[in-house]
Amino acid sequence: MKKAHSLALVAAGRIRGSFLARLPGLAEFLGPVKGSSFRLASRVANILRAGYPVRHYGELKASGIILIRVPDSQLRATVEELALVPLDWDSASVVLCDSELDAGELTLLAERGAAVASLTPVPGQDERRLLVEGGRAAVAGLRKTLEPHGVRLIEVESGSKALCLAGLAFAGMFCAPLLAAADRCLQGAGLPPHEASRLLEASFEKSLRGYLKAGRNAIPAARGAHAAIQRQLAALRRHNPELAQVFADADAAVARMRSGSERWLARAAAG
Repeated sequence: MKKAHSLALVAAGRIRGSFLARLPGLAEFLGPVKGSSFRLASRVANILRAGYPVRHYGELKASGIILIRVPDSQLRATVEELALVPLDWDSASVVLCDSELDAGELTLLAERGAAVASLTPVPGQDERRLLVEGGRAAVAGLRKTLEPHGVRLIEVESGSKALCLAGLAFAGMFCAPLLAAADRCLQGAGLPPHEASRLLEASFEKSLRGYLKAGRNAIPAARGAHAAIQRQLAALRRHNPELAQVFADADAAVARMRSGSERWLARAAAG
């Protein structure tokens, strides 16, 4: 494999749960593995069934791309240690893996001349789809190394990783409680669980298809809906006050989004 496309790994923490442990073709392109001790580096290489342990950071110099996979609490110290190593930084890329932090955390290495990026699985997606952001050279090197092995890199603008993950949280983590609330309402109305699940799935898929087709225009118009909303809210208050509050908050958010103004989002974030 060409030097510019070979990988090295700086690792700490529980590597078994990392996407690296399941990354296609890793054994082909991973070389030196550096840990806080040679014993740890050996353990990591054994778990990954790839690479070989090394004792010193200087032994990473033959690798074009250095992956860092450490707990966030250890990242700053790791970067500071690595920055002291006299590597040929102008021809190296450093990639932060398995972290919601972005390539900005590698600024010290970028100041040495390295190209920097971050790489992490896309929440809720197959681990062959990875979210990448950072410098053009670092991202290009990752593409040349990983994409021939069936890995798809989804690139976002440098520094916008947290914004992208927030969007996925809206569609995933924040959406799930609303689905759970809907399911409780349906079952509370006497529907068997399997029937409630079927209706819930159909309603969600219809909403999703409508939004993907029409965007914000798919948000229902307020006209004629107020009376129905109030009846539903009253029923919820009788059935479960907590669900009623969730419903009222969701209705208020929909009303704001329907208005076409996003200033309320800025106010909510500032609060």
